[in-house]
Amino acid sequence: MRLRYTRPAAADVVAILDRLAAQSQQGARRVRDRLRDIEQILAQFPKAGQPTRLSWLRRFALRPYPYIAFYEATAAWRLCVMAGLKPAINRVVR
Repeated sequence: MRLRYTRPAAADVVAILDRLAAQSQQGARRVRDRLRDIEQILAQFPKAGQPTRLSWLRRFALRPYPYIAFYEATAAWRLCVMAGLKPAINRVVR
């Protein structure tokens, strides 16, 4: 299965890696390498991520880093489309 990024997803990745690189080149490399690992996993196992409330959208945590990749896997086109990369937000339950 092929993997491609939407423009917003590519912009998310660039922004996150640039922000991290400004603080730590090594940290940015580690997140980039983890994202590449996830790309390989999704290319082989497109349903590896967790389903979301939207039936067509799945998510994959970039553990141990606090980011979540959102993607769509389409069987008809054998294509996995990365829709975005967002920071994971810890929510406090009151």
